[in-house]
Order: sequence, then C-alpha cells, then structure tokens
Amino acid sequence: MATNLIYNSYDDIKRSISFYCGSNHKEYFKSVMSIENSIEDENILDNIYHEYMNNDMQLVNPDLKDLKNDASKKYDNEEETYYKHELDYERE
Repeated sequence: MATNLIYNSYDDIKRSISFYCGSNHKEYFKSVMSIENSIEDENILDNIYHEYMNNDMQLVNPDLKDLKNDASKKYDNEEETYYKHELDYERE
C-alpha cells in the first residue's frame, strides 16, 4: 500500500499518516520526533518513545487545541456575519 500513496491533498496525507501510525506506531512516533527535533540517534528515539508510552504525554502539543478552538470560533463568527449580511440583503 505504501508504494502506491500519492500525496496531493490533505485527505491523502491524512490517510497515509493513519496507515503508518496504525501499522507501526513506534516507528511513526520516532519519525515525527526525529523530524521535529532533529534527533538522529535511534537509541535516544527509543528511550523517548518508552517515556512517552509510560507517561501521560501527548505527541501533539496540547496548546494546539486552543488554536483549534480559536479558529473554530473565528470561523463561526465569520459564518454568522456572512449570514447576517445575506439576511439584510434579502430584506432590502
């Protein structure tokens, strides 16, 4: 499957990441840690993975949830403003 993957869209990339994460979570985790932190020593990556699995940690920074919430609120406000303008236009 991996050799047939084409990365042309968000959905393609998400599907690929899900495949890699599901088929070998440890190697997926180590790859992400290596890329984001410039760690090349696999022994260090193994130790980090062990700590990650044995502690209450998240691979994705929890602050990103705040960004998601802020972005959702902004989108909702923009949608609400858009619909208000549409209603005002229709009333005219």
